[in-house]
Amino acid sequence: MLTVSLPDAPGWMGPAVAGALRRQPGVERVLDGGDQHAAGRPPDVVVFAVSSDGDTGGEVASLLRLRRALGPSSPDGVGAVVLVSHATVYGAWPTNPVPLSEDAPLRPRPGFSHGVARAEAERLVGEWRSQDGARRAAILRTAPVVDRPLADTLSRALLGLLRLPGRDGGPPVQFVHARDVVSAVVAAVSGALDGPFNVAPDGWLADEELRGLLGGPARLTLPGRIDRPVAMVARRLRRGSSLPHLDAYVRHPWVVANDRLRSTGWRPLHSNEEALVIATQP
Repeated sequence: MLTVSLPDAPGWMGPAVAGALRRQPGVERVLDGGDQHAAGRPPDVVVFAVSSDGDTGGEVASLLRLRRALGPSSPDGVGAVVLVSHATVYGAWPTNPVPLSEDAPLRPRPGFSHGVARAEAERLVGEWRSQDGARRAAILRTAPVVDRPLADTLSRALLGLLRLPGRDGGPPVQFVHARDVVSAVVAAVSGALDGPFNVAPDGWLADEELRGLLGGPARLTLPGRIDRPVAMVARRLRRGSSLPHLDAYVRHPWVVANDRLRSTGWRPLHSNEEALVIATQP
């Protein structure tokens, strides 16, 4: 029977993951946000996600908590880590293949703290794993996470930018429902997964499909000579798009393939379309 610790996770994720793990027959105890020694012995698995709510200082503090969880002062006997990362670690680049597989290099956009912080978390976990051949580390790289209400800061900001007026022909996009992320974490814990796994629905949404689902401003097409100035002004005014260096992630592709996680038996419950409709319904 497993003891699982959740020392850090975004607010939308922590309680849902803890509840789902407690319902697993192979999990004896879940320590969510508390002392990793509370069970009287070290946890068997540590589940961690960088928690920031879009705040760079929050990401720095979260990475410090990860270092403590994995460092010399961490409980001896921890044999496995499940890190919930994000597809932003691949970076949004015009040369990216569609879709990206787990063997693609990690190239987060410089200055984009969301991707940079999660790439650093992956580095720390990889370093921890390499110190002992018996350790395992599952890294879950999620597509933008949505739910109702829409709690994830990055997903709110991305949807804000995607609603802006602009020319046709934007890159494909993906949205994964929070319940599918939770089920991926459970699969990683109970299935003893090891290595990186993309977490996304099957396929993606083309630009035309996205605009059809969002409606409103995203349907508008402006002449090229005024498209960029209008979009720049709108971005400054839109409260939800305050994350710096985010524009590249709505201009270049970074959708991911879920084949590797699917091969373990995991299945997404929601399509891209379903996840987006749930997140944006009135």
